[in-house]
Amino acid sequence: MKIFLCCGISLYSYYVKGLKVKTTFAVILVLTGLVFSNVFGSVTIKNTFPKIAGMNIGAKNFEDSSYQNDLSRCDIVILGFTRGWKRGGITPKSVVASLKEKNPYLLAGMYTILNEAYDDTSSAAVNKDVADILYKQNWWLHDSTAKKVQWTTAYSSWEINFTEFTQPDSKGRRYPQWLAERNYGLYFNDIPFDIWYFDNVMSRPRTHGNYNLVGRNNNPNDPNVQTAFRRGMAAEWTRARELKPDIIFMGNPDGDLSEPEYVKKLNGAFLEGQMGLSWSIEKNAGWNKMMQNYHSVISNTLDPKLVIFNVQGNKGNYKFMRYALTSTLMDDGYFCFTDTAKGYSSIPWFDEYNANLGVSIDEPQFKAWQKGVYCRKFENGMVLVNPKGNGMQSVNVGSGYKRLQGSQDVDINNGKPVVDNLTIPEADGIILVKMSSSH
Repeated sequence: MKIFLCCGISLYSYYVKGLKVKTTFAVILVLTGLVFSNVFGSVTIKNTFPKIAGMNIGAKNFEDSSYQNDLSRCDIVILGFTRGWKRGGITPKSVVASLKEKNPYLLAGMYTILNEAYDDTSSAAVNKDVADILYKQNWWLHDSTAKKVQWTTAYSSWEINFTEFTQPDSKGRRYPQWLAERNYGLYFNDIPFDIWYFDNVMSRPRTHGNYNLVGRNNNPNDPNVQTAFRRGMAAEWTRARELKPDIIFMGNPDGDLSEPEYVKKLNGAFLEGQMGLSWSIEKNAGWNKMMQNYHSVISNTLDPKLVIFNVQGNKGNYKFMRYALTSTLMDDGYFCFTDTAKGYSSIPWFDEYNANLGVSIDEPQFKAWQKGVYCRKFENGMVLVNPKGNGMQSVNVGSGYKRLQGSQDVDINNGKPVVDNLTIPEADGIILVKMSSSH
């Protein structure tokens, strides 16, 4: 175990390594300013802000040292290896080990998906084993005419019937149990992943299909079908937990995880595309609804509640990035910015990521502070966000704060002191640091 003084050090000094416990706890030692991180199982969880995450399941160039350097700057990264991935002598195990050598406090996760698969049984197909078992056990989702079903053509994949309506294999497994065992053997048995990531944790099916095998299509709005769908999702988690009890479970939900099959079953969530896309919740339901969902997801997860707030846009749109990051900082989540020009294949980095706000002083914020503007104070600064639709507002921040010193949007991050009034446009936010800060 290592303990560090809080002042005048890098953010990595806010961790304690090597503690072995079965439950999450947080200890803050006031004497001499020592701070302990949260600990979950055998991993340490960052408790200083901002917290940065990367979703990197796109390009598979994980052997690239420059890409590894980018990934290792994050606090969480979700990776997307395929079965048999190997570049020269570099394997998934050696990549994860290299990332953790660069950043011992990085939490690395591996992407998996239950509800869909590619229909490719060719000998070179990376998911041949999946397609083979789906055909052998008749676990594809079919419609009433016995044709396979897609909920979207975007990924050239096909839906799977992973409900209890299907017949188990000779070992009593349905697809959720089979897939959990398959992925455990491939990725989680001896590769030092900290997070088992489950994509498409949907509250209901997205398409009609013959789920209950009675020869006709079931409506995805049928409550019985929805329950069976969610029970199938949870069945994979149950088997995965038996195989890997101490790993962190993270899902990609389309809601707030309040359904009885989902609530308090996952340790975290990836809130995909909260802002910036045509289907984003902020665009279609507004900032308040987005934040309500964000707060609820954190409440509905188990410790250590690793919730990633993902937005997608042009990495040169610094105002949008600030708006999204400062919204994230109104609660305890991790921020993930996806550059739409590169998808899930890069780590764009911003001046604000280098701010050392320290631990939070204020609890997560649910109500506006002044004039519709939200504010949260931290050990080394404060964060303000002005929601879209609130108009430009001038608020009193008092004294003792300054802007970040940056190199990107220098009109905003110019290092100048801020005294009393600060004007913030709507759909914008700002990080201020204390005058004593070197940032």
